[in-house]
Amino acid sequence: MTTDVHQIEELYQELERLKREVNYLKKERDSRKKIEESLRLSEIRFKELNSQKDKFFSVIAHEIRSPFMGFIGLTKMLALKIDDFTKDEIKEIAIALNDSAKRIFKLLENIIDWSRIQRGLVQLKRICFCLKDAIDESIDMLNIIANQKHITLTNLVDKNIKIFADKETIVTVITNLISNAIKFTNEYGYVKVTAVDLNDDFIKMSVIDNGIGIENEVLNNLFKLENMQSRFGTNYERGTGLGLIISKEFIELNGGNISVQSKFGEGSTFSITIPKAKNQT
Repeated sequence: MTTDVHQIEELYQELERLKREVNYLKKERDSRKKIEESLRLSEIRFKELNSQKDKFFSVIAHEIRSPFMGFIGLTKMLALKIDDFTKDEIKEIAIALNDSAKRIFKLLENIIDWSRIQRGLVQLKRICFCLKDAIDESIDMLNIIANQKHITLTNLVDKNIKIFADKETIVTVITNLISNAIKFTNEYGYVKVTAVDLNDDFIKMSVIDNGIGIENEVLNNLFKLENMQSRFGTNYERGTGLGLIISKEFIELNGGNISVQSKFGEGSTFSITIPKAKNQT
């Protein structure tokens, strides 16, 4: 009888051991499945990012090549036939060279900003500052371009509105949005900037134009790197769309967001929300 009890105890212990082993193997199996699924998703994401990178560099290479080709062609023409040109013709060529140089510089600026964001090197210095002054700073930089198209730039933001954000990145975003509005607005059009207090935490700033607007199929992909593509402005100014992608990244780093409303043929409104400075008076 004692032997039977002992054997039963041994069997019970063996069953418990086997039960623990089965549970361990199940956990191992589940863990392996999770790892395999994680690896599968990582591989998919890697392929997506690699595809986006290829698309990005393809667009950038094309955009850099175009102004450089024009630059090289004009400088070669000047070098070979400068004595054949009048003073006015040389002036026109100089203006064209300057336009090409500015396009290349702006593109390189955007690439550097995008690279800094991707590597996590953007360090924000949040301060309280006047939104109207930041907008005036951007308008001062862009007035020459707007005047060339006889476009009116208007800052309608109340001087008492203060925001709490990194001024450098916010000015970059504002400049990008106003520059885009000018690019896609016809001669004698307008671009105006407004701002409203949404609540206790955010200010909503909008850049409004009466330009050519954006098609619905383009509108849904404006802020996606994988759908980045060149677009021509009303005076055939070229753009990569990288400025909008950078703007989205900068605004989100500052705790806000960016949105757009547009009707093709009538104009667009790009809006950003920015944290409001506390205790505004």
